[in-house]
Amino acid sequence: MDFDPAALRLLMETMLPNNNLEILTWLVNLRHCNTTAALNRDETNVVILKAFCSLSEEQWYSFSLLMARHINTQKLLYRMVLSEEMQSMVGVMLQIAEVITNMMDTILPAVDQLQTFMLSIEDLNLMADSEFHQMVRGRSTSISSKATFVTLSRALCNKGILALLGISKLPITPESNPTFSDQIQREQMIERFKIPPNATPFCMNMYLDMVNTTGGAIAWAFLKPMLMGQILYTPDTPVTRAIMEKANATLQEFANLRKYSEEWIESSNYIIKSAEILTNTLPMLQNSLGNSFVENFIEVQTDINVGRMKETLSSFSNMTLMLEKNKHIMNQVTTLSSLMVNISSCVKFDRYSGYDSADELNAVAQDLAKQRDLYASVIFKLPNDEDSSRKRQARDSSSTSSLPPRVSYTIRMHMDNVMRTDRVREPYFYKDNHISARQTLRYNRGFVYLQENIDRAIIETQTGERVTEPAVQLQPFPYPCHSRDEYLEAIGFVFPLMLMLAWVLFVADFVKKLVHERELRLHEYMKMMGVNPLSHFFAWFLECTAYLLFTISFLTIVLKYGGILPNSDGFLLFLYLCDYGLSILSFSYLISSFFDKTYIAGLSIQWSNSYISPISGDTSSFGWLCWLLLIDSILYFIIGAYIRMVFPGKYGIPASWYFPFKASFWADLCRCVRPSSKGGRGLLFINIMQENPPVFADDKGKGHNTLSSQAGEDFSKLPVGVALHGLSKIYGDRLAIENLNVSFYEGHITSLLGHNGAGKTTTMYVWHNLSLFRQYQLVIQ
Repeated sequence: MDFDPAALRLLMETMLPNNNLEILTWLVNLRHCNTTAALNRDETNVVILKAFCSLSEEQWYSFSLLMARHINTQKLLYRMVLSEEMQSMVGVMLQIAEVITNMMDTILPAVDQLQTFMLSIEDLNLMADSEFHQMVRGRSTSISSKATFVTLSRALCNKGILALLGISKLPITPESNPTFSDQIQREQMIERFKIPPNATPFCMNMYLDMVNTTGGAIAWAFLKPMLMGQILYTPDTPVTRAIMEKANATLQEFANLRKYSEEWIESSNYIIKSAEILTNTLPMLQNSLGNSFVENFIEVQTDINVGRMKETLSSFSNMTLMLEKNKHIMNQVTTLSSLMVNISSCVKFDRYSGYDSADELNAVAQDLAKQRDLYASVIFKLPNDEDSSRKRQARDSSSTSSLPPRVSYTIRMHMDNVMRTDRVREPYFYKDNHISARQTLRYNRGFVYLQENIDRAIIETQTGERVTEPAVQLQPFPYPCHSRDEYLEAIGFVFPLMLMLAWVLFVADFVKKLVHERELRLHEYMKMMGVNPLSHFFAWFLECTAYLLFTISFLTIVLKYGGILPNSDGFLLFLYLCDYGLSILSFSYLISSFFDKTYIAGLSIQWSNSYISPISGDTSSFGWLCWLLLIDSILYFIIGAYIRMVFPGKYGIPASWYFPFKASFWADLCRCVRPSSKGGRGLLFINIMQENPPVFADDKGKGHNTLSSQAGEDFSKLPVGVALHGLSKIYGDRLAIENLNVSFYEGHITSLLGHNGAGKTTTMYVWHNLSLFRQYQLVIQ
């Protein structure tokens, strides 16, 4: 059909009026094209009206068919039926619906993660703890420190960290019932264990419960630096400051976890209520979208895909059902978040402090270490300013790092939390791997974590990219398959003690022999009879040696061929035990003077390593030990003989303390002075008094001792060999001998007769110089 191009262009540029009255006015003007009122309009409308009015009936019919074919009736009715205000409101609502649909599409992946997270929470079986179960059910408002650590360790570390921290010994005491009812005792514990006085009630009760248990003080000494310890570093430069800030990223993630827990606590109730509202409203929305008119209307007015919206609402419907079904898990997550907020309040997140010099850092570190507030100190070994500037100029200008290619630093921690570096192996070897958290894995007490964070921070500073992979894990060096017998290990360590204890009975018996002979005065009697003291000693020595040799021979066979010490040389082992036995004899001789006991220990050895110590850095050896035993034996014999001479006991005459320096002692010991050949040999007493004077002034009864002389011959012409004049002896308050005068003649046998207590033995003691007397004179011709 022919249509004026200018009118057609103006018609396409003309907007359809929002007011229905204007649309009706257009239709009326078209009805009356030739009237003057229709032409009294603006130029655009006049051109369009003239174009329509000039159409014939056939052209109008063709135009109507063309319009009906291409016009959107629904939009036309929508624009004509609804008012302008209603159209604006519907438009806003449709835009909101579009935004909500896009948000739903964004949230759906998080909903899937939430469902997976809830299944994981359910798998943790946190409700197994009775206190946590009661708190989730609302039956309790608090939970004990132990239950808190048990729950969080399961949630964060899968298998828990209680064995590492020693928290498993915490008492099960709710927070509402404090352990210390006495405020004075509570303050004393806070002062004693350096507990922060500004701690939250939860943290304070947890600390007090911990230190009040067996081993809890040790766990607190380790846990306090981990939770609140300061990390010092030097030098304090922009580069090192940036490194330490990046190293603190892991701790900040824990702080973010606390923030997320607080947000969850605040929004959990809103989520549950929103799920309840959606449960009621989502079916209505789904039914409305199921209407074809509404579906077509939305698709016409907006670009929203109603099918996709239905799928989104269906997913949200499933989400609301899932939330309703797992409402108890939501409560567990809320309770777990509350526990996380409580426990995170015990952690100090801002703990890095920089210092300009190492001396200043050391001074601060010493003060913090006294309070157990030092986690670690880090000392960066950076080049000086000139070298650093020269290297920075030599580098590529695109590099954003001012660090040298190789960065060295030192981490200093308390000696209880790191391994010893002055040795590479244990002094005493035992067959086992090193996976003990209490003894060998001390680097896990904070050192490895800090080192890993600093290394990642340095790499990030050098490369400009954050390092997330690979994950760093610590594993002990592989140890071959073995069978560990703890009983044999214990026996191996206590074998020297067992060897000593096995011969304690010999020591007791040897000492008893000497002490028993001294108590019975057998030694003195033998000396009276002319027996050399050395003969008496060698008799005891040989008797004891026979016992020891039999035992040593049997013990050597058992140790060598019984599989206990199969690699040791049998003869060397025999000599060692003999040396040990000699030491026992000498020490028994010494101890017999003090009525005491002795002990010593021993080990097996080879000839080739007799002068090599099995301990690294030790100068002592088995060979030197044997020499020391020999020297000890000689010293024990000498000291024992000296004490016996100076302190002979109740029935002997003590020698002067300097008797070893007297020539007469050595002359008599070596028999340098020979006795006179005159007179008989082997006689106990020589000569008897010729006269018979009264021995005691008062000889009446048994209570007074009597020693008289009876002779039928006249001995006045015989030569006197020994003469006693004025002999007196008092035992306590009892007078045994008083003013005794006795002469012994050469060539005659003298016997002393008298009742018990008459003084016979006392007189013989005087003769052999075995006792002290108050006063007497002994004349020997």
